Amino acid sequence: MTNLKCANTNQPISLTKEIARSGEGVVWQTNRQGYLAKIYHKVQDEQVKKLEVMVKHPPQDPNANKNHISFAWPVSLLKDDRGDIVGFLMPEVKGAKELIDVYNPSRRKKLGLEFNWYY
Repeated sequence: MTNLKCANTNQPISLTKEIARSGEGVVWQTNRQGYLAKIYHKVQDEQVKKLEVMVKHPPQDPNANKNHISFAWPVSLLKDDRGDIVGFLMPEVKGAKELIDVYNPSRRKKLGLEFNWYY
């Protein structure tokens, strides 16, 4: 299942390299520069409905005018050769850290992240 299509454009998407795996699914690099794909192990109807709403109603990115992506919001659903939704396409946030690396003090220190809660 490395060849998929964007549900809204029918553009082909190839999964090129696995970069993360969790209980819910796998995140892949794709043939589209600057975009990642999340492919679910098992897709639930509720997930598809939620993702359809998210794709149709993206939030405003407060840093869009600075050429910086603030969050990896789904931009398209991804379907397989049978037309079944298997995941979604999202922009890649360069240099992103996992949330646990930010809120866990020992991990934050180990990674040398200069972050505190005094904003």
